[in-house]
Amino acid sequence: MRMIIILNSSIMAIRQKLILSSTLMCLGLSGLAGCGDTTQTPTSTVEEVTKGTDSEEQGDRLNITVSILPQQYFVEKIGGDRVNVQVMVPEGAEPEVYEPKPQQLKDLSETDAYIAVGILFEDVWAERFKTANSEMLLTDGSEGIEKIEMVAHNHAHHGHGAEEHSDHEDEHADHDDHDDHDKHDDEKHAEHSEHDHDEEHADHDDHSDHEEHSEEDHEDHDDHGEDLEDPHTWLSPSLAKVHAQNIYDVLVELDPASEALFKENLDALLAEIDELDQAIAAELENLSSRSFLVFHPAWGYFAEEYNLEQIPIEVEGQDPSAAELAELIQVAEAENIRVVFAQYQFNSKSAETIANQIGGEVVFIDPLSVDWANNLQEIAKQIALANN
Repeated sequence: MRMIIILNSSIMAIRQKLILSSTLMCLGLSGLAGCGDTTQTPTSTVEEVTKGTDSEEQGDRLNITVSILPQQYFVEKIGGDRVNVQVMVPEGAEPEVYEPKPQQLKDLSETDAYIAVGILFEDVWAERFKTANSEMLLTDGSEGIEKIEMVAHNHAHHGHGAEEHSDHEDEHADHDDHDDHDKHDDEKHAEHSEHDHDEEHADHDDHSDHEEHSEEDHEDHDDHGEDLEDPHTWLSPSLAKVHAQNIYDVLVELDPASEALFKENLDALLAEIDELDQAIAAELENLSSRSFLVFHPAWGYFAEEYNLEQIPIEVEGQDPSAAELAELIQVAEAENIRVVFAQYQFNSKSAETIANQIGGEVVFIDPLSVDWANNLQEIAKQIALANN
């Protein structure tokens, strides 16, 4: 029997912090230039995308902003030299609580499209983004994906075997046939644009009311925390194909003349993802244990796709109590787990405590790497090493 421990948590404090910070930072775009700059500077990874090109060449490209680095990988693969990509959350930052810099909000005025990924800070800052550029297409790259629950989904899928992975692959096989999907591109994005512009004209100038409404939402989430959706859809190869298709749709809408190029690049990316999926499945096929201990529960979709079970130490920023740590140690010993996976964006103290108690080690894995394909393959190797 596979085992998993999920800890109770609340995102109320996180959302309140984000809303307060966004409200204090900017009361309108007119004040952006004077806002303080206290957050982490984006890394040069994204800036290098346009290095070596002159201003005229860059002016012909689509300016696409995404939330996290893995999205940059997808957009560049599909858009090729027709896109400039900017990433809102820089390397090393924590997406769930990220606060965009004033300059980043100003830069949105030059953006043709913002492709979200479904993480918390996007909900809090969405109105600011639309205020920064009312003409910008704002869309969700995870559209069409059925989200699993951050907490309860592991219990709901408890006991699924290798047959589940085969069924899962069949379920997503139809994503390779894009002809029918392409027929709906214009209609789909027309609806997107109408939706975005309707929301744009809604009255959000009363920040006091906005905060009050948000706090009520937090209380509702606090009461129903177990229903919190897992946003880490990009870590599943089959779901990454959905992200890729959605990105393709956006690029074609913005630049119909380049549709043939985008389609060729999309097909190449989907083939690459299929090869990656097969390589990961082979890597994880014969494991002595299919459970792995991880600090932050980012790997629910990955685990579901490859018939694994993640045992998270924390959920949404809530560190375990002493009693919960003791229980996790007992589970790790019972499962013969000797590796605790952590990530650079979080404090690894709890992971180190458990690793010391079980005579194991902490291994860092990154769900936010810009080198998406190689990173997933390396993580599969690390999980295989930890379970053989």
